[in-house]
Amino acid sequence: MSGTTERELAIRRILDARFSLAALEAFRTDALEWNSARNDMARGIYGEAMRESRRLEAVSDAELEAELAAVAFDEARRRFG
Repeated sequence: MSGTTERELAIRRILDARFSLAALEAFRTDALEWNSARNDMARGIYGEAMRESRRLEAVSDAELEAELAAVAFDEARRRFG
């Protein structure tokens, strides 16, 4: 893998696949709903995604590529059974 941008995109793809990060970030724009008492689960999932992001930032390129391969495999398995 070359360049920071490629790593950032790879990490984002992994987080979107595992945590639906894009949806969580969109939900975060509604501060009132995001901070409501009944939204503990979404905040917890978001926190877990941020911890995973930091972990992925620290892994080697080979490990990151393995994570991407696992995401691609899971997507193919869901699509083709």
